[in-house]
This record gives sequence, structure tokens and C-alpha cells, in this order.
Amino acid sequence: MKGRRNLIAALLAVMPLAAGCGSSSNPITPTTPTTDTLTGTITKNGAVTDTFAVGGPGVVAATITSLTPLSTVQVGFALGTWDGTTCQVVLVNPAGTTGSLLQANASTKGNYCVHLYDTGNVAADTPVSFTVTVLHP
Repeated sequence: MKGRRNLIAALLAVMPLAAGCGSSSNPITPTTPTTDTLTGTITKNGAVTDTFAVGGPGVVAATITSLTPLSTVQVGFALGTWDGTTCQVVLVNPAGTTGSLLQANASTKGNYCVHLYDTGNVAADTPVSFTVTVLHP
């Protein structure tokens, strides 16, 4: 019985602290970002758009992690917002290669996009496969 009274007393002491949880006007930003891995193939004069959902405000960082068969081929690389049909480009690198990074601050949760396209460097008989890693809230 004494153990039960101690448990109840301990719970009553913690309740005011627990009541304050979740009622803060300053939400806690998650410390672990979400990672999306986007893949596809760019053909001569072609383009690929991939979308991803951001859960809240914070840094969005997109990196070309691979281009094959040639890692140094230059492709157009863009980051933007997705309106349901079109990638509204915000940042663009017309000469993206493996390791290229685009980084922006998302002001709100929503749908965003990565757009890769041929800038005249993809051969007709050798499409370029890509992997882009996106870190976001």
C-alpha cells in the first residue's frame, strides 16, 4: 500500500509538467530530417520531375548523389514547389553534376519538387540515370 501511495504522489508531482507539454506556442522542430531518395532516367531533350512532401518549415537540401553512366555529365537541376501539375522552380543549377546541392528554407509544410533535365549533354543512345537525395523536415 505504501508503494502505491508513493507512486500516486510521484504521478501527482509530474502532472503539472506533463500538462505543459504540447501547449507551447513555440513548436519543437524535429532534429532528425526525413530522407527521400529520388531516382529516374533523363533522355536526350528529356526531363524528369519528382515530388516529395515536407512536414513543416525548415531546411530542404537536395543533392545529386549519382549520375550514370558518366558522373561528370552536366544536367539541369532545379528545386521548387509543386502545385499539383507543375514544378514552380525556385532554385536552379543549369550545370548540375554528381555532388551538386540545392538548399532552401521551406516556410511551410507542403509539396515540393526536384526537376532534372537535359541541357544538351545527354546523348541520344546513352540516357542518364540519376539518384537525388532530399533531406527535409
